[in-house]
Amino acid sequence: MALWNVNGRIVYSENALTLSPNEANATMISRHFYKVPKSNVRGGFLTTNKGVFHTPSWTKVHPKTTLNDILFPKIKVAKPKEKSIIEFVSSSSDKKYYVTVIDSKTIKCSCPGSWRSNGNCKHIKEVRESLTK
Repeated sequence: MALWNVNGRIVYSENALTLSPNEANATMISRHFYKVPKSNVRGGFLTTNKGVFHTPSWTKVHPKTTLNDILFPKIKVAKPKEKSIIEFVSSSSDKKYYVTVIDSKTIKCSCPGSWRSNGNCKHIKEVRESLTK
């Protein structure tokens, strides 16, 4: 049970694909798949007066299409960023502040100065300088 592209025409075959003598000469044949946009569900099929559609992509398909005839794009899963935490002791008290480095552009500090200086406290400046060395 499969869909085939025979000279640009979609053909369903229950068993082995058989062609007429006219089609057998100079015929381009390939297995036919429908490519659908990225989705988090495989979906199903809906028959309307305008034809059969794969949902949720609303791709018009051959009436004998199954989910095996649909190519779903692979969903890329982003690797979690590796972060490091650097501890600083306050110069005016015994409090500890933590600078979290996610990447060279994303650096955050837990000190009050970070809030006042719009994320550009002395701890963050020190870490940025050490990253550029």
